[in-house]
Amino acid sequence: MAASRPLPLRLAVPLALALLLALALVADFLRASSSSRRISALSSSAGTAKGKRTKAVERAVGHLNATYADLPAPRWDWEEMPAAPVPRLDGAAVQIGDLLYVFAGYGSLDHVHSYVDVYNFTSNTWTERFHMPKEMAHSHLGMVSDGRYVYTVSGQYGPQCRASINRNFVLDTETKEWRELPPLPLPRYAPATQLWRGRLHVMGGGKEDRHEPGLEHWSLAVKDGEALENEWRAEVPIPRGGPHRACVVANDKLFVIGGQEGDFMAKPGSPIFKCVRRHEVVYGDVYMLDDGSKWKQVSPMPKPDSHIEFAWVVVNNSIVIVGGTTEKHPITKKIILVGEVFRFDLETMVHSYVDVYNFTSNTWTERFHMPKEMAHSHLGMVSDDTETKEWRELPPLPLPRYAPATQLWRGRLHVMGGGKEDRHEPGLEHWSLAVKDGEALENEWRAEVPIPRGGPHRACVVANDKLFVIGGQEGDFMAKPGSPIFKCVRRHEVVYGDVYMLDDGSKWKQVSPMPKPDSHIEFAWVVVNNSIVIVGGTTEKHPITKKIILVGEVFRFDLETMAWSVIGRMPFRIKTALAGYWQGWLYFTSGQRDRGPDNPGPKKVVGSMWRTRLHL
Repeated sequence: MAASRPLPLRLAVPLALALLLALALVADFLRASSSSRRISALSSSAGTAKGKRTKAVERAVGHLNATYADLPAPRWDWEEMPAAPVPRLDGAAVQIGDLLYVFAGYGSLDHVHSYVDVYNFTSNTWTERFHMPKEMAHSHLGMVSDGRYVYTVSGQYGPQCRASINRNFVLDTETKEWRELPPLPLPRYAPATQLWRGRLHVMGGGKEDRHEPGLEHWSLAVKDGEALENEWRAEVPIPRGGPHRACVVANDKLFVIGGQEGDFMAKPGSPIFKCVRRHEVVYGDVYMLDDGSKWKQVSPMPKPDSHIEFAWVVVNNSIVIVGGTTEKHPITKKIILVGEVFRFDLETMVHSYVDVYNFTSNTWTERFHMPKEMAHSHLGMVSDDTETKEWRELPPLPLPRYAPATQLWRGRLHVMGGGKEDRHEPGLEHWSLAVKDGEALENEWRAEVPIPRGGPHRACVVANDKLFVIGGQEGDFMAKPGSPIFKCVRRHEVVYGDVYMLDDGSKWKQVSPMPKPDSHIEFAWVVVNNSIVIVGGTTEKHPITKKIILVGEVFRFDLETMAWSVIGRMPFRIKTALAGYWQGWLYFTSGQRDRGPDNPGPKKVVGSMWRTRLHL
């Protein structure tokens, strides 16, 4: 075999260089491949960890959907109208006739508006723009109008979370002229603001740090866009402070609705006052001021709601509120907006007027107001006639009483029993006052024979020249100790069916008791065919659940035999019904009805009128 010859030098050198280059490329490929695998592994690991966390949150949130706070409500048909010239957040607005004046607000966190846009509801167009004073706040304003003049109060000056100011201005919407009012004692963010009884009221809001709730309440006498005083007057503080609340006057009462405690604050040291989140508590509390001296807490909103200061209207004796923000999601802590439309029925709360029903025409025919100083519930009442609708005052009782038994008998106004000043302890006292033609013939009440058993919510009837006191209870709800709104809390009650009679004025006699204990019947009776007829009421609580039980029977007390019988049933169980009788018809209206045929517990307060033929 022939020996191979060596490779020529001219070929060996290029071949060696090519081999070295190939080895370098292979090595680089292997390094890149290894790096890629490491990156892929790391990415896969991170993705897996992130996926696990995401799935964990999804599992947690899955039990509490992001829309969990939405309440069931009918779907309305909405029509989209021309958009505002600019978007606004935390702006302000008032309606005057068919014009909606929209003020200020954020365009973005770094930009605020300093002008007013006007929307015309008749033409459904944006019709006008004019500028605000340069010194006026740009967001979180308090604002109200009297129908011509717009009063603007305090608020935040500038973008982000800048400081609030205490300067106040008035706009004449006819001349578009501005004038300044006396400054607030202290700056406030988004204070509740209203005109009430000739004074501009400002209350609550956020304090100077934008976060701490303010409780202060001030007022200033104003008229035709001018201040009648140089300084603001301190008023009764609101029980719960904070910004972003609806403030409404209706039926001569001042309402402050919803709101929150806490808000975004300026980041310490930030040259632009950058907004940073702080803890907030959104609530649905509703406070009412009717006498100027004491706030009362009424029914809360269906859920906590804030950012509603200009999201309300008053329609058909109701306050209607749209949108807002509610409590943050408990897991994600994200802000939750509100999409419901709420209605607050002004009829179903404490009233200060008299409605008149005509049994002949079967229509409600008249309404007139009671004196502002008169009690709103748990009244004792009796009549001999009404003609002029004029009110006059009688001498005061020796002591206040809740729901005392009250009647006219033998020329004297008799008042007895009821609940004492603490609302719970039964009163036994019995007083009388000589009266005639709506006037007192004496200056002081006379002590009479005490009633053997005290307490409120009793029928008190005069028949056959005898005075009867029927049913009632010992004990009642009381004000929670220390509560600034005198919040009602339950106490032990004993309902009874005892019947007491006074015929000679010197000694009470006990006669046949009702078929079962019955209370809340003070105006649920009529006298027909020598009988006392009583409808509804409340009886003893359920012995196990301790829940209130309403009464649905119609009872008859025969004045001939002095015996009781059950003569019928009502369309539903009801307490504090108001009864009447006319030409063979037994009527009743109002009260609190049951939850249904199989649930005698109390639920809805109603104003319906019912009647039935009464056959005795």
